[in-house]
Amino acid sequence: MITGINIQKLSVLFFSIFFIFIFVNKDISNLSMILLLITGMASLFYNFPIKNNFLPLKTIFILCAMILIVSQLHASPLHEIDNYMRFILLLPIYFLFTTFNIKSNYIDKLLQIAGIAVILLYLIQHYNISESRYQGPSSSPITYANLIMTLILFLLSSYLRTKNNEKYFKLFILLLLFYICFETGSKGAIVGFITGLIAITLCQGKRTKGIIIIIILIVPLSLTTAVSDKFKIMYSSLVEINVFDFKDSTELNASENERLYYYFFSLREIVKNPIYGIGPNKFETELRKDINQNNLRITARDHSHNEFLDLAVKFGIPVVLAFIYILFFFTKVALKSRSHWLSELLLINVFSQIGFMLTQSQLAHHQSTVFFIVVTYILSAQIFLENKKNYP
Repeated sequence: MITGINIQKLSVLFFSIFFIFIFVNKDISNLSMILLLITGMASLFYNFPIKNNFLPLKTIFILCAMILIVSQLHASPLHEIDNYMRFILLLPIYFLFTTFNIKSNYIDKLLQIAGIAVILLYLIQHYNISESRYQGPSSSPITYANLIMTLILFLLSSYLRTKNNEKYFKLFILLLLFYICFETGSKGAIVGFITGLIAITLCQGKRTKGIIIIIILIVPLSLTTAVSDKFKIMYSSLVEINVFDFKDSTELNASENERLYYYFFSLREIVKNPIYGIGPNKFETELRKDINQNNLRITARDHSHNEFLDLAVKFGIPVVLAFIYILFFFTKVALKSRSHWLSELLLINVFSQIGFMLTQSQLAHHQSTVFFIVVTYILSAQIFLENKKNYP
C-alpha cells in the first residue's frame, strides 16, 4: 500500500535523480521524470488539489487550448506542439509538491551534487570529445550551456548566502562549471547569466558584492575556452552584416547571419498573420521559400531562435501574450517572498530563461522545456507551502 510518507520519499528520490541526470544522461533523467509524474498522479487520489494563488492555472489551460486550436487550423501534426502541452501534462508534479516541504539544505546539497556530476562527466568525456563545442548529453551545445548556466546561477545564489568554509568549495565548483559552460561555445548562455544576475541582485542586495569577485575570476578563464573565439567572430560578423541587404552565410558569420534573418522573417510574418500565425509545421517551409526567393545560401531551421518571436509567428500574438503573462505571474510569486531562498531560485529560473529565450527557442527542445517547467512548478509549490505556514 502506498502511503503519504512513501509518496513523499519517492517524489524526492525521483526528482533528485531527474535533476542530477539531466546534466549527465538523458535516458535516466527521462525515466525518473516519468516515474515522478506517475507518483504525482497517484498522489492526487490521496490529496485532491486545493485552490491557491501560486499557479496561473487558467492561463496555462488557455495557452495550451489556443496552441491546440491554432495548430488544428493549420492542420499541424500533434508532435509539433507536444512540448507546449507539457505545461498541462506536468501539473500533477506541482500539486504533488504542495503536500510536503523540501528542506532548503537538501536543495543546496542537490545543487552541489549536480555540479560535481557535470564536472565528472566532462572529465570522463574530455579525451573522447571530437567536436569543437562540448554538448554533454544534450542534442546541442546551446541546450546544454543553458542548463549548466541555470545550475551556475542557482549555486551562485547559494554561494553568496554561505558564510562558512563551504563557501570556498562552492566557489571551486562554480569556476569549473563556468569553464565547462564556456567550452560549449554558447553566447546565449551569457545573456541568461546577465538576466539571472538581475534576479539575484533584486533578492540579495548588498550581498551581491561577491559577484564582482566571480566576474574577475571568470573573465580570464573564458579566454582559454571556445566561447572566446565565438565572441570575436560575433563582433566582426555583426559589424559586417547589413540587415537591409542580407548576403550568403559564411562559415564564420553563419550563426549571427541566420539568427538575424530568422528574426526579420518572423517579424514580417507576424505582421501578416498577427492572430493565428503561420502554423508550427510551416515555419521551416516558409522560411526556406523566402530564402530561395532572395537567392541566398542561408540554412533554414524549424524555429526562429527567439522564443517570443517563435510563438508569435507560429501561433499568433495572443499566444505569446499568454506565455508572457505566465512568466510575469511566476515573477510576481517569487517577488512576494523574495527573502526566502527558494523564491530567489524561482526568480532566477524565470529571469535566466527569459535571457536564454532571446537567442534560442527553448520550448522547441524537450530537455530544456521539461527542466524549466518542472523546476518552476516545484519551486512555486514550495513557496505556496511556505506562505501557507506563515499566513495560515
